[in-house]
Amino acid sequence: MDLDGQVIMTTGEVADFLKIHIGSVRKWSRTGILKGYRLGDRGDWRYLSGDVLAFLQGNNRPPTEVVDVGIKER
Repeated sequence: MDLDGQVIMTTGEVADFLKIHIGSVRKWSRTGILKGYRLGDRGDWRYLSGDVLAFLQGNNRPPTEVVDVGIKER
């Protein structure tokens, strides 16, 4: 099978790469937000690096506006 240089990643590796909680990766996979593949009898998730990068590009939103609420630092 030719993966065109892509890396197969585990759920934990995706979470580490994206700097998010592993539960978010699992939820996004179950709901179809992040493309993943279920393997074996246990149903372990695996991800292609290209799909993870495509997810990042598709969800690239501008930063949230910072609002000054008047709280002063001590």
